[in-house]
Amino acid sequence: MFGIGVPELLMILIIAFLVLGPEKALEASRWLGKGWLSLTRTKEEVERTVFSEIAKGSEKASGEKSRNQAGENAGQVEEKKAPRD
Repeated sequence: MFGIGVPELLMILIIAFLVLGPEKALEASRWLGKGWLSLTRTKEEVERTVFSEIAKGSEKASGEKSRNQAGENAGQVEEKKAPRD
């Protein structure tokens, strides 16, 4: 986690508690928690959007590929049915 271990994190929290005081430290932790939650939700929403767009694009590409192959196969079938002189 950014090269910060548990002891360093605890030291930062203790210093923040001493500097801000108990009430401000609780407010700051709530604010940070809400910010982190919002960031996480936004990241998940972006991931879902990107993956759904990728899936739509691959479905569209595979659909076009299938149509092209079907058109080629239809042309081959018509050639086989044509009478030969």
